[in-house]
Amino acid sequence: MSFKNKQELDIALKIACVKKDFRLKKVINLCSVYCVKCEHLECKWWLRAVKVENSDRFYIKKYEKMHTCGSEHLTSHNPHATTKVIGAYFKDRYPEGKGPSTKDLKNSIRIELGCKVSYWKVWMGSEIAKSLVRGTHEHGYGVIDVYSHMLRTSNPGSKTALKIDENGRFKYFFVAYGAWILGFAQMRKVIAVDGTFLRSKYGGVLLSAVAQDAESYFSGGILHSRL
Repeated sequence: MSFKNKQELDIALKIACVKKDFRLKKVINLCSVYCVKCEHLECKWWLRAVKVENSDRFYIKKYEKMHTCGSEHLTSHNPHATTKVIGAYFKDRYPEGKGPSTKDLKNSIRIELGCKVSYWKVWMGSEIAKSLVRGTHEHGYGVIDVYSHMLRTSNPGSKTALKIDENGRFKYFFVAYGAWILGFAQMRKVIAVDGTFLRSKYGGVLLSAVAQDAESYFSGGILHSRL
Protein backbone atom coordinates (compact mmCIF):
# COMPACT_ATOMS: atom_id res chain seq x y z
CA MET A 1 0.00 0.00 0.00
CA SER A 2 1.31 3.45 -0.88
CA PHE A 3 0.41 7.04 -0.01
CA LYS A 4 0.98 10.24 -1.96
CA ASN A 5 3.05 11.78 0.86
CA LYS A 6 3.98 11.38 4.51
CA GLN A 7 1.10 13.58 5.67
CA GLU A 8 -1.46 11.29 4.03
CA LEU A 9 0.19 8.26 5.63
CA ASP A 10 0.18 9.91 9.04
CA ILE A 11 -3.52 10.83 8.80
CA ALA A 12 -4.45 7.31 7.62
CA LEU A 13 -2.61 5.76 10.56
CA LYS A 14 -4.29 8.07 13.06
CA ILE A 15 -7.72 7.28 11.63
CA ALA A 16 -6.93 3.58 12.09
CA CYS A 17 -5.80 4.31 15.66
CA VAL A 18 -9.08 6.03 16.46
CA LYS A 19 -11.15 3.22 14.93
CA LYS A 20 -9.20 0.43 16.68
CA ASP A 21 -8.61 2.52 19.82
CA PHE A 22 -4.86 2.27 20.24
CA ARG A 23 -2.06 4.82 20.48
CA LEU A 24 0.91 5.36 18.22
CA LYS A 25 4.47 6.12 19.20
CA LYS A 26 6.80 7.48 16.54
CA VAL A 27 10.14 5.68 16.52
CA ILE A 28 11.68 7.11 13.36
CA ASN A 29 10.42 10.22 11.59
CA LEU A 30 12.89 11.18 8.87
CA CYS A 31 12.47 12.61 5.38
CA SER A 32 12.71 9.17 3.79
CA VAL A 33 11.73 6.79 6.62
CA TYR A 34 8.65 6.71 8.85
CA CYS A 35 8.43 4.08 11.58
CA VAL A 36 5.78 3.81 14.32
CA LYS A 37 4.81 1.30 16.98
CA CYS A 38 2.11 0.82 19.59
CA GLU A 39 2.87 2.94 22.65
CA HIS A 40 2.58 -0.11 24.95
CA LEU A 41 6.04 -1.55 25.39
CA GLU A 42 4.93 -5.18 25.40
CA CYS A 43 2.88 -4.83 22.19
CA LYS A 44 4.44 -6.17 18.98
CA TRP A 45 2.43 -3.99 16.56
CA TRP A 46 4.67 -1.81 14.39
CA LEU A 47 4.92 -0.36 10.90
CA ARG A 48 7.76 0.91 8.73
CA ALA A 49 7.25 3.01 5.60
CA VAL A 50 9.87 4.38 3.23
CA LYS A 51 9.85 7.09 0.61
CA VAL A 52 9.85 6.25 -3.09
CA GLU A 53 13.01 7.58 -4.72
CA ASN A 54 12.52 10.87 -6.60
CA SER A 55 8.94 11.12 -5.37
CA ASP A 56 6.91 12.29 -2.38
CA ARG A 57 5.10 8.94 -2.17
CA PHE A 58 5.57 6.58 0.77
CA TYR A 59 4.91 2.85 0.75
CA ILE A 60 4.65 0.39 3.62
CA LYS A 61 7.68 -1.88 3.63
CA LYS A 62 7.20 -3.84 6.86
CA TYR A 63 4.08 -4.29 8.95
CA GLU A 64 3.30 -6.35 12.05
CA LYS A 65 -0.48 -6.10 12.28
CA MET A 66 -1.24 -8.11 15.43
CA HIS A 67 -1.72 -6.21 18.71
CA THR A 68 -0.62 -8.06 21.83
CA CYS A 69 -1.35 -5.31 24.36
CA GLY A 70 -4.83 -6.47 25.36
CA SER A 71 -7.97 -4.38 25.82
CA GLU A 72 -7.33 -2.91 29.26
CA HIS A 73 -6.14 0.36 27.70
CA LEU A 74 -9.36 0.99 25.70
CA THR A 75 -11.10 4.31 26.43
CA SER A 76 -13.63 6.55 24.71
CA HIS A 77 -11.11 9.39 24.45
CA ASN A 78 -8.35 9.00 21.88
CA PRO A 79 -5.60 11.64 21.55
CA HIS A 80 -5.31 10.90 17.83
CA ALA A 81 -8.85 12.20 17.20
CA THR A 82 -7.56 15.65 16.26
CA THR A 83 -9.36 18.26 14.18
CA LYS A 84 -7.21 17.36 11.14
CA VAL A 85 -8.05 13.67 11.48
CA ILE A 86 -11.77 14.43 11.84
CA GLY A 87 -11.66 16.72 8.81
CA ALA A 88 -9.83 14.17 6.65
CA TYR A 89 -12.16 11.33 7.64
CA PHE A 90 -15.40 13.23 7.01
CA LYS A 91 -14.41 15.37 4.00
CA ASP A 92 -16.46 13.18 1.64
CA ARG A 93 -19.57 14.14 3.63
CA TYR A 94 -19.21 17.74 2.43
CA PRO A 95 -19.75 17.76 -1.34
CA GLU A 96 -19.47 21.33 -2.59
CA GLY A 97 -18.65 22.41 0.97
CA LYS A 98 -22.08 21.53 2.42
CA GLY A 99 -22.78 18.64 4.76
CA PRO A 100 -23.98 17.49 8.19
CA SER A 101 -24.39 19.85 11.12
CA THR A 102 -21.93 19.87 14.00
CA LYS A 103 -24.41 17.96 16.16
CA ASP A 104 -24.93 15.26 13.52
CA LEU A 105 -21.19 15.01 12.92
CA LYS A 106 -20.59 14.57 16.66
CA ASN A 107 -23.00 11.63 16.68
CA SER A 108 -21.31 10.13 13.60
CA ILE A 109 -17.93 10.31 15.33
CA ARG A 110 -19.33 8.49 18.34
CA ILE A 111 -20.99 5.78 16.22
CA GLU A 112 -18.38 5.28 13.49
CA LEU A 113 -15.15 6.00 15.34
CA GLY A 114 -16.27 5.05 18.83
CA CYS A 115 -14.80 8.07 20.59
CA LYS A 116 -16.00 11.22 22.30
CA VAL A 117 -14.75 14.65 21.30
CA SER A 118 -15.72 18.16 22.30
CA TYR A 119 -18.24 20.23 20.35
CA TRP A 120 -15.50 22.75 19.49
CA LYS A 121 -13.22 20.05 18.09
CA VAL A 122 -16.06 18.66 15.96
CA TRP A 123 -16.82 22.14 14.60
CA MET A 124 -13.16 22.75 13.76
CA GLY A 125 -13.00 19.34 12.09
CA SER A 126 -16.00 20.22 9.92
CA GLU A 127 -14.35 23.50 8.90
CA ILE A 128 -11.20 21.62 7.89
CA ALA A 129 -13.32 19.12 5.92
CA LYS A 130 -14.98 21.98 4.03
CA SER A 131 -11.62 23.61 3.27
CA LEU A 132 -10.29 20.31 1.90
CA VAL A 133 -13.23 20.20 -0.52
CA ARG A 134 -13.60 23.82 -1.64
CA GLY A 135 -10.29 25.37 -0.55
CA THR A 136 -9.53 27.87 2.19
CA HIS A 137 -10.71 31.47 2.43
CA GLU A 138 -7.09 32.59 2.08
CA HIS A 139 -6.73 30.67 -1.18
CA GLY A 140 -9.98 32.16 -2.45
CA TYR A 141 -8.75 35.71 -1.90
CA GLY A 142 -5.43 34.80 -3.49
CA VAL A 143 -6.99 33.74 -6.82
CA ILE A 144 -9.41 36.65 -7.30
CA ASP A 145 -7.24 38.05 -10.11
CA VAL A 146 -7.36 34.71 -11.93
CA TYR A 147 -11.11 34.46 -11.36
CA SER A 148 -11.61 37.99 -12.75
CA HIS A 149 -9.63 37.18 -15.88
CA MET A 150 -11.55 33.95 -16.52
CA LEU A 151 -14.87 35.71 -15.86
CA ARG A 152 -14.15 38.43 -18.43
CA THR A 153 -12.85 35.87 -20.94
CA SER A 154 -15.91 33.63 -20.62
CA ASN A 155 -18.39 36.53 -20.50
CA PRO A 156 -17.41 39.22 -23.06
CA GLY A 157 -18.35 42.73 -22.03
CA SER A 158 -18.21 41.99 -18.31
CA LYS A 159 -16.64 44.48 -15.92
CA THR A 160 -14.70 43.66 -12.75
CA ALA A 161 -12.80 45.74 -10.24
CA LEU A 162 -10.59 44.67 -7.35
CA LYS A 163 -9.70 47.23 -4.67
CA ILE A 164 -6.96 46.76 -2.08
CA ASP A 165 -5.67 49.10 0.61
CA GLU A 166 -2.19 50.58 1.01
CA ASN A 167 -1.04 47.40 2.76
CA GLY A 168 -2.19 45.16 -0.07
CA ARG A 169 -5.20 43.85 1.86
CA PHE A 170 -8.53 43.13 0.19
CA LYS A 171 -11.18 45.88 0.43
CA TYR A 172 -13.81 44.97 -2.14
CA PHE A 173 -14.48 43.14 -5.40
CA PHE A 174 -16.99 44.39 -8.00
CA VAL A 175 -18.47 42.43 -10.91
CA ALA A 176 -21.10 43.18 -13.56
CA TYR A 177 -21.66 40.53 -16.22
CA GLY A 178 -21.87 41.63 -19.84
CA ALA A 179 -25.40 40.26 -20.17
CA TRP A 180 -26.49 42.36 -17.20
CA ILE A 181 -25.02 45.51 -18.74
CA LEU A 182 -26.76 44.90 -22.08
CA GLY A 183 -30.02 43.99 -20.40
CA PHE A 184 -30.05 47.12 -18.27
CA ALA A 185 -30.85 49.20 -21.37
CA GLN A 186 -34.28 47.53 -21.45
CA MET A 187 -34.93 47.89 -17.75
CA ARG A 188 -36.96 50.50 -15.93
CA LYS A 189 -34.60 53.22 -14.79
CA VAL A 190 -34.96 52.26 -11.16
CA ILE A 191 -32.30 50.33 -9.27
CA ALA A 192 -32.93 48.49 -6.02
CA VAL A 193 -29.95 47.87 -3.76
CA ASP A 194 -29.87 45.23 -1.05
CA GLY A 195 -27.14 43.86 1.16
CA THR A 196 -26.33 41.22 3.72
CA PHE A 197 -23.52 40.47 6.13
CA LEU A 198 -21.19 37.62 5.16
CA ARG A 199 -20.96 34.90 7.79
CA SER A 200 -17.48 33.72 6.90
CA LYS A 201 -14.11 33.73 8.63
CA TYR A 202 -13.34 37.27 7.49
CA GLY A 203 -16.87 38.66 7.57
CA GLY A 204 -17.71 41.53 5.25
CA VAL A 205 -20.77 42.71 3.33
CA LEU A 206 -22.37 41.53 0.08
CA LEU A 207 -24.26 44.23 -1.85
CA SER A 208 -26.40 43.63 -4.94
CA ALA A 209 -28.19 46.00 -7.29
CA VAL A 210 -31.11 44.83 -9.44
CA ALA A 211 -33.59 46.38 -11.87
CA GLN A 212 -37.10 45.51 -13.13
CA ASP A 213 -38.20 45.03 -16.72
CA ALA A 214 -41.54 46.10 -18.20
CA GLU A 215 -43.20 42.90 -16.97
CA SER A 216 -41.96 43.47 -13.41
CA TYR A 217 -39.39 40.67 -13.58
CA PHE A 218 -36.17 41.25 -11.73
CA SER A 219 -33.15 40.96 -13.94
CA GLY A 220 -29.47 41.64 -13.77
CA GLY A 221 -27.36 42.34 -10.77
CA ILE A 222 -24.22 44.08 -9.62
CA LEU A 223 -22.27 42.43 -6.86
CA HIS A 224 -20.02 44.25 -4.49
CA SER A 225 -18.27 42.30 -1.72
CA ARG A 226 -16.15 44.13 0.77
CA LEU A 227 -14.77 43.95 4.30
